[in-house]
Amino acid sequence: KQAYPNLAALLKEWNIEAGRDVVVDVSVTGQLAGSSEFAPTVIQYPYHDITKDFARDRRVVTAFPISRSMQAGTASIEGVSAQNLLETSQDSWAETDLLLKGRVQFDEGKDRKGPISLGVVATVRGKAPEPAPAASPSPAAPAADVSDDKPKAPEGRVVALGSADFASNGWLG
Repeated sequence: KQAYPNLAALLKEWNIEAGRDVVVDVSVTGQLAGSSEFAPTVIQYPYHDITKDFARDRRVVTAFPISRSMQAGTASIEGVSAQNLLETSQDSWAETDLLLKGRVQFDEGKDRKGPISLGVVATVRGKAPEPAPAASPSPAAPAADVSDDKPKAPEGRVVALGSADFASNGWLG
């Protein structure tokens, strides 16, 4: 049975895949930051307007406690583009059966090795509105300023993160 099936289905419409896992991070970065293995740390920020300042400053460390993986899907959805925003280190993995085995251990073939994406941005573009028909100027009216401003397509962004507790900002010193 899938946890939060409505949320997963909604994210899928935006080409975002929500993992059915818990991300475990045993990296030195996490240990130095005082984070537990269940609060994966991120120091890799693929370039995007949202993360551009994080990507420039290599000292920025963020923690995402009790996180599931979130990654850009591979589907082709018209008007939607998705991109990973946050990635853990290679010393992390997406744990698929922690409750069954009762211990924290990477299992080759079952768990997915890092880097693991914890956040995705999807850009959704609508269709551009049809331009309004040009009004016929009256013979006595001055010529109107004609510009090439075509109506732009509406655009929105959706950001999905694998953890909600990161917003408390209380996991790192």
